[in-house]
Amino acid sequence: MADGSCIGCHASDGPEFGPSITGAHTYPGFSKQLPGVVFEILKITAGGPGKSPVVQFSVKNKKGDPLDPAKLPNLRLVVAWPTTDYKIAVEEDARKAAPSDDGSYSYKFKYAIPDDATGSGAIGLQGFSVLDLKKPNGDVIKGQRDVGTNVVKYFSITDKEPVPRRKVVKIENCNVCHLKLATHGEMRNNTEFCVMCHNPSHTDEEKRKAADGPMPAQNVHYKRLIHRIHTGVNLGEPFTVYGGTPAKPGAIDFSDIRFPGDRRNCVKCHVPGANEPPLPAGLLPTLIPQADGTVKALQPIMSACVGCHTSEPAKLHMETMISSEQESCVTCHGIGRSFAVSKVHQR
Repeated sequence: MADGSCIGCHASDGPEFGPSITGAHTYPGFSKQLPGVVFEILKITAGGPGKSPVVQFSVKNKKGDPLDPAKLPNLRLVVAWPTTDYKIAVEEDARKAAPSDDGSYSYKFKYAIPDDATGSGAIGLQGFSVLDLKKPNGDVIKGQRDVGTNVVKYFSITDKEPVPRRKVVKIENCNVCHLKLATHGEMRNNTEFCVMCHNPSHTDEEKRKAADGPMPAQNVHYKRLIHRIHTGVNLGEPFTVYGGTPAKPGAIDFSDIRFPGDRRNCVKCHVPGANEPPLPAGLLPTLIPQADGTVKALQPIMSACVGCHTSEPAKLHMETMISSEQESCVTCHGIGRSFAVSKVHQR
C-alpha cells in the first residue's frame, strides 16, 4: 500500500478491539466491557491465639451490584502472620462463604492461629469472574478473566491494635513500567498481597518436585526474587524458578531479563527510605536450601543486597561483615554514613 494510506483503516482512535491504533492495542483486561470485581474486607474477628479468624467481606462489580462468591471461578482468602515479617501464609477457598442479610459474606478459616503466636496478622483476598468480550466485527474473545484488585486488612493477635506490615514498595511504582503487574493468572496484583506468600521461608520446592526439576529448591522471598529478576543478565549466574499451574509446572529462566533503566535508582520501585539501612527490628533471615540438604540463613540486609551485588568480592565483603545473627552494614552504609546507600548508588 502507498505511504499514508494506512489511516484509511487504522485511525488513531476507535472502538476497542477494532482496526484503529488504540482499538487494536486494547488490553483485554482493561476492556470497558468488563463489569469489574471489587473486594472489601469489612471486619476480622476471632483472630487471637488458638482461634480460627472469621472474615466479613463483600464482592461487587464497579456499579456496586453484589456478586455471588459461589458463582466465581476463583475466590480465595490468605491469612499470614506476623506482620513484623511474615513467616506463615495459608490460603483457603472462600466461595462457600455464608451470606449475611446486608449483602456481605462471612468465612471462618479452617486454619487456626497457633497458641504461641504473637503480634498482628493480615488477611488478603483474590479472585475473578470470567466472561466473553465482543469485537466490533462480531467476533468474540472467549473466557476473559475479570480480576479483582487484591485487598489486605490487618488484625490483632496479641497486639492492642493491629500493626500493619511495613510498606517497602508501591504497586503504583511497579505499574509505571509493567502497566498492570499481575501474576499467577493475573490474580496477584498488589505488592501488599504478594509479600504474604513470598515470605523469607518460601521456596519453589512444590512446583520443582512436580516438574521433576533439579534440587535444591530456589528461595522466592519477595525481596530476593524481585531484585534478582530485575538484575537479570547482570547477575553473572543462572536464576531459574519453577512456577506455573499445578497441572503444568515448569522452569522459568530469568537470567536474560534486561532492566530498562538504572538499577541504582532504588526509589523507582521503593518507598523513599525503605531501601536504606538500618531496617526495622524483627525482620527474618531468608532461608536458602543447599545441595547437601542444609539451609543457609541470609540476614535481612544481605538478602536484599546480594540480589543485585552478586560478584564474588561483593559476596565475600558481605559475609565478612555479617555474623549468623547480626549485620554491621549500617556502620558504613547507614543513612548519613561514609558509604551510605544514597551515596554509593548516586547516579
